[in-house]
Amino acid sequence: MSSEHTRREHVTIEHEGKIYTGSYTTADGMVHVSCGTGSKSTQIGQTPPVVLARLLIRQLVQEQQSRESL
Repeated sequence: MSSEHTRREHVTIEHEGKIYTGSYTTADGMVHVSCGTGSKSTQIGQTPPVVLARLLIRQLVQEQQSRESL
């Protein structure tokens, strides 16, 4: 597996007044995110990886909130 970048970067978002943190790596044109609510990956396009990482963490948080409200 050839990777462009494997150093783990940390990222923080605010969602509904709460702070959530996670981390991400990039490899082979993908960004891989993990945080306390799970993990997700997506392909890197024109959007910077840090922006994608924040979006993915927000999605994970929203998905967790949806599961908790059931």
